[in-house]
Amino acid sequence: MPENGVTAARPDLGINSATREADPSNLIHVILDGVAVKEGSGGVVMPAYREALSDSQIAAIAEYLRASRTGLPAWENLDQRVADLRAHVGTH
Repeated sequence: MPENGVTAARPDLGINSATREADPSNLIHVILDGVAVKEGSGGVVMPAYREALSDSQIAAIAEYLRASRTGLPAWENLDQRVADLRAHVGTH
């Protein structure tokens, strides 16, 4: 396994297209609800953090990935966006 832990089955979320979109919703959904085996490609999975992390913690992860991996402008009102998406379970 590479030093950074990135493999074909464990890709770098920071370079995922979700970090580059104008709207952070897709990335927030992935962090909240994970990626199930049936949704992942070639066995790519990610656990859901909906019950483990607060809105501000999820917003901080999204903010960090956006800032450190894309060079694109920061998303605004991330805490509120996470709260809105968390309130609407199952509406990807």
